[in-house]
Amino acid sequence: GVPASRSLDDLERPDWALVARRRGARYRMIHYESVRGCPYRCAFCNYPYLFDDTKFRTRSAERMVDDWAHYVETMGVEYITCLDSLFTMPRARLVAFCEALLARGVRVKWICYARADDLCDPAVVALMRAAGCIQVQVGIESGDQGQLDRMNKRTTVRDNVRALAACRSAGLT
Repeated sequence: GVPASRSLDDLERPDWALVARRRGARYRMIHYESVRGCPYRCAFCNYPYLFDDTKFRTRSAERMVDDWAHYVETMGVEYITCLDSLFTMPRARLVAFCEALLARGVRVKWICYARADDLCDPAVVALMRAAGCIQVQVGIESGDQGQLDRMNKRTTVRDNVRALAACRSAGLT
């Protein structure tokens, strides 16, 4: 049925254990999604409108850590692939999430997608790495500023370079 609220925290945690039981398998890696929509309007992308919703909504950092801890503790999950195109925003949520993973001792390796301009701060990237991030798929799109501008990407070639340098420095693939 249709959820009573638009809050992503009100949605049930996806039951990966049910999938594992039905398939008679153990999943070392699962997928996770914590956002809906996108606040950007890049010319090449229709993602913000896929769910008939133009508002960017996120699951809270606390709820995400609860979910991830559950998967690690009950299923032995070792890797989580975050499907969100903008896992690294808002920045305050990302920082709170990483800090909570560390504080609770949730040891899991994770992969996420990010815009380059969200990865320009080496301290944030280092925090992600400390919290278990092993790989970031960076949406660079182009090394030509004119092309980025035509795409309405709202980022710069310089941001792309800074993001890659911060990731390399922190040991993120």
